Amino acid sequence: MLCQHGIDIWCFLEEKTDGRVRYIPKILLDKPVSTVCNVMNFGKDVVFISVHGENSALGTEDVDFYDYYGYRRNKQFFLLNDYIDIAYSNLVHVLCGKKIFLAGDKMLCSILTEYLETVEEGNVSVQYIEIAQWNVQDNNNQNLFVVCPWNGVADIKRTPELWKFREQLRRITDISYSKYFSRRGAFVFIDAYLNKHREKYAQGRLIPQGILLGAVPGVSGNVLVRGLLDGHPNILQILYDNRYYDFSNNLFWYCICMAWKQNKKEGTVDELSTLLPDYESFEDTIGEMQALNGEITSQEIFLMYHKAYLEHGKHMDATDMSQKLIYWEPHNTPKTEMSLLARWLDSGKVGGYILATRRNNIVWYGSRYKVNMAESDANHNYWAVNFMPGLEAESVTSLKCWEEIIIRFEDLKLHPKAELLKFCKRVGIPWSDTLMHTTYNGNEWVYEGDVVDFDIKPVFNPYETFLSEFDRLRLSIVSAPYQKKYGYPYEDSLKFSRKELQEMFLKPFRFLNSLQFETDTDKRAYYLYYVHFLVNELWKVRKHAILNDIVPEFDAVEIGRSKEEEQKRKEHNKDRRRQEALKHLYEFIKRQDKLIFYGIGKDCVSLLEHLDEPDREKILFCDQKALQEECIFYGKRVFIPQDLRHNYYDYKILVTSSCFYKEIQRELENIGVDQKRIECNTVQLWK
Repeated sequence: MLCQHGIDIWCFLEEKTDGRVRYIPKILLDKPVSTVCNVMNFGKDVVFISVHGENSALGTEDVDFYDYYGYRRNKQFFLLNDYIDIAYSNLVHVLCGKKIFLAGDKMLCSILTEYLETVEEGNVSVQYIEIAQWNVQDNNNQNLFVVCPWNGVADIKRTPELWKFREQLRRITDISYSKYFSRRGAFVFIDAYLNKHREKYAQGRLIPQGILLGAVPGVSGNVLVRGLLDGHPNILQILYDNRYYDFSNNLFWYCICMAWKQNKKEGTVDELSTLLPDYESFEDTIGEMQALNGEITSQEIFLMYHKAYLEHGKHMDATDMSQKLIYWEPHNTPKTEMSLLARWLDSGKVGGYILATRRNNIVWYGSRYKVNMAESDANHNYWAVNFMPGLEAESVTSLKCWEEIIIRFEDLKLHPKAELLKFCKRVGIPWSDTLMHTTYNGNEWVYEGDVVDFDIKPVFNPYETFLSEFDRLRLSIVSAPYQKKYGYPYEDSLKFSRKELQEMFLKPFRFLNSLQFETDTDKRAYYLYYVHFLVNELWKVRKHAILNDIVPEFDAVEIGRSKEEEQKRKEHNKDRRRQEALKHLYEFIKRQDKLIFYGIGKDCVSLLEHLDEPDREKILFCDQKALQEECIFYGKRVFIPQDLRHNYYDYKILVTSSCFYKEIQRELENIGVDQKRIECNTVQLWK
């Protein structure tokens, strides 16, 4: 973005370490990589730009740090996310005129080479090399990119080339390189650019009813969900076993490579073929489809493999895929990247859904730590500081046909049929009694030897071995934004002074008793790191509490009540959510000088009734109804949505409709309205 506007940079700053060993380059994109201390030695002429975090006006850790040394906010220190969305550009303005070397997966490097030469219109030099050929002294002002993506453990027997490459990279410490193009996001946009004139799904025989992406966090029901969906006749999922686990996790990369191989008639997939179960049958399926329509897209390769799996792995008829819902849960993929995979598969021809689960963080943390201790030695302490899951998966509302479905783990355990009936309705498949049992390829599936189907022990287990009652109280404070949003118990941090919070969180958690360290120095370093982590998390918690920007999306978990009690509880919760939403919207409206209400239905009327006259006076109105005839509302002319782009481009927009806010937001973004201008009401405001 800076290069696009003719702004150059002096150097990159090394990020703060979190205690884990990781590669840090000396040179990046022809610029030196330095430390904060070294840069500050050059005096006060330096301007720092951070691309992490936001809300700098509230005083983040970085804002306070730089301010202490005399670099004032918005003068010599900027949090860029406060002001602009940084586009995913694949360095399109950065690499022009440079000499680029690529190392790693040969086929992906070939795809990347074609892309760079095309997008840079020949103003770039790209060359593939073996990593042993690279000599940093002989290659100053030249850039090395490593293209070696892999989700899983590199094994010398199953993936010898990958293992060898990683070993070479690990042993050579004086090489400066970037892993930028080893990310899925880079190749999602490369695939879209190189195939912009092709339909993603041209072969009708392959198109399923829909695609369901599993964005289920660890220890939050991923095994439960896979087991419940296993036997449904309309759901097709590749089962996780020793043959398919790595393949499913790396399926995106296989599809990109396979499409390239088939269309270019060049390159080999020798190593891929050793990882693809039933590779010959898959090749047959590709050949059959290619004979019908010539070139094949990576999205069709994705569908072809599922078709081949159904025919040869399950021995079932796959001539009609139109009634199938494909469930794909690439387990090792960061959940924040699911929207990128959705973008890759997105098309008006296929319905798309992202299925995410949520779990009470106070229980989740104990369960996560128990699993971590069972899977690895006690020296692996990273998980011990992962206190708060993200508030939500990255939004997919800007995509054509994708919808996000969130199910709470506790609801699935306590009220399975009600939750699964709602799920079937959302994705458009019929009910099947198989959903009431966890199976693996039709056989009963028992998790960890004792958890069957809807055993409720994981809902209420306090994990006393790792967490005391005092620990659970502190977790309810540090996880408050997440807990509040998803209807779990939490404690408001504003009930406590900062001094009280400091004293509470300086006390060690019970799980620390089970950690092992080689020296006391290591133990002290770890303790200081995790306290520093908690300080930052508490800042975020207090920020949300002060802004009051978390609106609950779920009622409290229902454990069991009479019908009368349940009706009263629902009415009480509706009133509570309505009052919280009104307070949040009222504060938002107060802060705006230029504001437009989109939607003039019941929610809009109810909201206006709660505003005073000065606030009502400044509000303008927009609605689709104005497209049909001239419309007057509260004495003001209602204008059409297209006016939001031109005549009212500097106005904030509040979508008032609680029923259709997702659809309206998607429509506005499709006509070019910036997402940052849009605020949505998600709660029914009228009784």
